[in-house]
Amino acid sequence: MEIASGLNRLVNSESSLQPWEVWTRHPVIRSVAAWRCAPDEKPRWHVHRGGGVDGANAEDILATLDRKENKLALYREKADKVWLLIVCDLFAEGLFIDPPEEPVTFTVPSDFDRIFCLEWTGTRAVEIPIAER
Repeated sequence: MEIASGLNRLVNSESSLQPWEVWTRHPVIRSVAAWRCAPDEKPRWHVHRGGGVDGANAEDILATLDRKENKLALYREKADKVWLLIVCDLFAEGLFIDPPEEPVTFTVPSDFDRIFCLEWTGTRAVEIPIAER
């Protein structure tokens, strides 16, 4: 109840992009932080991690592909099929990224045979559709 009432006070008094922190008198929990979600945003929770969590989008995947595609010819010398596994975790500017929600609503141009995004916990992988070139 203490956490809920603390968050209610903050929601009604602040519109900051910074996380809200509610201090508790609990013997084990010192404080709880929360971030405001946009009305159309799906809130997410991760154990052991604080911060805003977004699903990877096409731009995130393309930024990773940009650094990997130039090595593809070398990979093809060793294998007929080449898959890319992108581990989603901490990206630029302190943003936490999860794999996109399924079904994935975008495609990315790539010469990799398949592309997967793996959640940082290793518990969920999502295949990214590849656009025809």
